[in-house]
Amino acid sequence: FLFWIYLLFPLINKEFDHSVKVIKKNASSKTFYESKVLMLDSKKSKKFLNWKAKYTLEESIKLISIWQKEFLAKRNILKISQKQILDYFK
Repeated sequence: FLFWIYLLFPLINKEFDHSVKVIKKNASSKTFYESKVLMLDSKKSKKFLNWKAKYTLEESIKLISIWQKEFLAKRNILKISQKQILDYFK
């Protein structure tokens, strides 16, 4: 889990002009269940569907950050969503 934080945090923070902060929450105050390990594996989709990722991790984070910035600025989310979907299918 910490590996992913150390991998993803610099990429995300870069997209938000280094304004993202990590807040460590007291584990004993949980009011919901969260799995300790989340593992996604695309091997079956590659094998059976001949699928491969269209975007790299960095590209995905960039697109997510663009959408999030637009959302926080209360801009037209429908427009940016449609643009990102159309770009995906190009």
